[in-house]
Amino acid sequence: MAKRARLVDVAKLAGVSHTTVSWALKGDPRISPETRKKVMDAARKLNYHPNLLARALVNGRTNTLAIVASFFSSHFEMEVLKGIEQQLMDTGSELGVLLFTTRGSKKREEDIIADVIKSGRADGLITLNISLSVNLSSLACEYAFPVVLIEGKGRCADTIRIDNPGGSYAAVSALVKAGAKNIAIVSGEIHTEEPGRSPMERLIGARRSLRAHGYGFDKSQVFFIERYYFEEGYTLFPRILDAMPNVDGIFCAAGDMVALGLLAAMRDRGISVPEDVRLVGYDDIPASSLVSPTLTTVRYNMPRMGATAVDFISAALSGEKEKKHYIEPSVLIGRQSC
Repeated sequence: MAKRARLVDVAKLAGVSHTTVSWALKGDPRISPETRKKVMDAARKLNYHPNLLARALVNGRTNTLAIVASFFSSHFEMEVLKGIEQQLMDTGSELGVLLFTTRGSKKREEDIIADVIKSGRADGLITLNISLSVNLSSLACEYAFPVVLIEGKGRCADTIRIDNPGGSYAAVSALVKAGAKNIAIVSGEIHTEEPGRSPMERLIGARRSLRAHGYGFDKSQVFFIERYYFEEGYTLFPRILDAMPNVDGIFCAAGDMVALGLLAAMRDRGISVPEDVRLVGYDDIPASSLVSPTLTTVRYNMPRMGATAVDFISAALSGEKEKKHYIEPSVLIGRQSC
């Protein structure tokens, strides 16, 4: 059986480094036409990955989509990924998917996104709850690289965002109309290296609603969590009770999973919902309609956001230059907890 050619064999024959071969095969603009021709000639001679070569020779494409998030374990990320996957299947797209997690590190985020844009390892990029720095925006512009920011900000990119201010305004209004006077707000962390768009906008909407109804707003009534887990809601409730003994309403802008943790903590302490404390969540995850009492929450279509991101990337790869911006509507779903 003939020995299969390796990337190092192509590099040796072409007289370049293996990194240069990798970049040349992916169509990286840093590789000169002369060097790229040497690499392609060597690869053809050695019959190295003929299918990949054919695609690279025709359009420089890798047929790969990069997706970057701080982590992929929350309900939001998983539902957006579901929408991405379904849209790729429904449209018959040949794009494969590469997932990258920044683990909450700004430096790692910068390094990963810069590498994706410059290396040619993917044809497009979707970020979740990540904004582009000035440097990364400049790279996206320079390389004319298709980027879609879901719940993020940046230049030279398409954007998809939730109507967070509108959803939060409706959530707090529901608490006020239900008779709540002392309202606590549970938010995702905003004092990190790169605060997400959602926590900031949901706090803005909540504050506007409180003031519109004649309520004051104080930072002491806002409580922060980091990972959006059930356990965080459960352990947070005693802190809320210590800081606000008369609390009678909670808006969990950090999402339904955290809200369910709050609900469990109140139940274990003999606090009745909604008689003693009214509770409103955000996301409308399936469990929200299954618990008792059922959870009043804010609904928006997460899979549709993922599907729209795929459509935006596909349009850009087809040559569309105009940047697109989509706002996913938020709708209050009234149930028993408020």
